Amino acid sequence: ILGFPAVNRWGRDADVEDDPAAAAGAAADGWEKDLDMPATLADGSPYCRTMHVSRCLSLACDVLSNKLFEEIRERRGLVYGISIGWRPYRIMPGGYVTCVFKPKPDQVEEGLAAVREALREALSGGLTEEEVAAARGPLVTKCREMLDQSNP
Repeated sequence: ILGFPAVNRWGRDADVEDDPAAAAGAAADGWEKDLDMPATLADGSPYCRTMHVSRCLSLACDVLSNKLFEEIRERRGLVYGISIGWRPYRIMPGGYVTCVFKPKPDQVEEGLAAVREALREALSGGLTEEEVAAARGPLVTKCREMLDQSNP
């Protein structure tokens, strides 16, 4: 389990929820304050820095999930299924990332070692532009569909 200074799925951080300036990022601390983000959206509404971080973590998890699926499931055939998921919560000031996989019964130790190795490589080597682009498309589509469903 990896922990992150994150926000919940609504883009809210419980520590700044009642402070609009802080929620928009004026009181961001740590690495978040160094991110290059606009102060407002095109329509003039405040740009939510915490939602930006939320979307970035979601995208990173999709990229890692794709990498693990390709390497561990497709190429090595060690597991029946594998995925990475980010679990943001409103009741806590952060979230966590899980890696869930279903190893083949006779390859549990080999599967676990391969997952650890692949995660180490992915986290130390970073993400490529191609990997991010491949994960971004479906995420943007999902967000647009949710907006369409929310605004009939």
